[in-house]
Amino acid sequence: MRSLFLSVPLLAACADRPLAPSPGPSHPRTSIEPDRRYTPDPPPASMAPGWGAESPILLPTADGASELALTDLNGDGRLDVVIAGHSSLQVLFNEDERRFEVASFPSHGEAFGLAAADLDADGFPELAVPYDFEGTVGVFAGTSRGPRFLGKWPTGVGPVSVQLRDLDGDGRLDLVVGNGSDNVVTIARSLGDGGFEARAVDGFAQPSDPAIADFDGDGAVDLVGQVHGGLAFRRGDGRGGFAAAERLALRGGLGAMTAIDLDHQGPIDLAVTSWGEGPMVLVLHDALGRRWRELSVGVEPTDVEAADLDADGHHDLVVADHRGERLHVLFNDGQGEFERRLALPTGDQAHRVAVGDLDGDGALDVVSVDLNRAQVFYGVRTGTRAANTCAPRGSACEPGLSCCAGAPCFSGACL
Repeated sequence: MRSLFLSVPLLAACADRPLAPSPGPSHPRTSIEPDRRYTPDPPPASMAPGWGAESPILLPTADGASELALTDLNGDGRLDVVIAGHSSLQVLFNEDERRFEVASFPSHGEAFGLAAADLDADGFPELAVPYDFEGTVGVFAGTSRGPRFLGKWPTGVGPVSVQLRDLDGDGRLDLVVGNGSDNVVTIARSLGDGGFEARAVDGFAQPSDPAIADFDGDGAVDLVGQVHGGLAFRRGDGRGGFAAAERLALRGGLGAMTAIDLDHQGPIDLAVTSWGEGPMVLVLHDALGRRWRELSVGVEPTDVEAADLDADGHHDLVVADHRGERLHVLFNDGQGEFERRLALPTGDQAHRVAVGDLDGDGALDVVSVDLNRAQVFYGVRTGTRAANTCAPRGSACEPGLSCCAGAPCFSGACL
């Protein structure tokens, strides 16, 4: 068992401290106007009953963007867009009237993932970034001016994703790292004194994007990851431990996963992107796959997010279709059926997607990234419903508004 040491008092001390100096201008912000130009023609607004999207705006991204997160990085009450690139973290600070200011910060390595959460409850979210080629995760302290690099800590081989979850119910966030080049998920459990204790959870095969939720309804957080020919399900014991892997055979290659409550009739369900047997999203009505279906989607689905876009009380799916150059919105009818759909043209090969209310109008917005730019689809209410029924990842969790798909609320934000 390896020990990682990250000082929580150090995080708190950094919160109001200026950013470390760097050669030249210190991370200047540049005001950018949204670019609505497309080649060859701008796509029209896309509308469906209950929710639609305006014609997208385009924003520059970091070099070789690999992941994005929506989080209120500077504590002004608006969700910002954070993008991890090969050599930088780019922050699109969300200003009023749908304007953004962009600032780039050194990523201190080739970043392959991104997670955001307020680890020290100071009002500024910290960032965790895995470095695939180094076998480490970097941690950045949140400040009023942007992220400040603290250091790197070892993980498994080829870390490509990171999530922050309370695995043992102690009220502290732990690190969960998906490793794309070995057979383990790295768990770094918070010790509460500023340190983390890391261990490897085996039973997987290159688990690049594990899913974390209470899938069996026993009150403990479980872990689902990829294996050859399917998925491995490890039941949590509520104390940070996991039982032996139970395997589910599935066809095709498996990619991104997200937890989703399909029908409010039992434990949390799971949606998984798949290819090889045809482009699809596999929807599992429980993590052991006793009841599941195949949803044919696009050309090459690479990412999937769950959120209640049309505010009907049911979690919908948003799928990034890389080679199809589309985002596909699959509306849930409340019985776990997704007959009603909406396609959002991205104009390029978007591979990651996130959902949140960027402009505070009550309608959820959708953001996607490709290697060169971000697309922002501002949502529009097309029905009579006036309020969201759940808060997506990165958004504030408030009284009467729970997090989508049973996600936990930590320091006032949904993880």
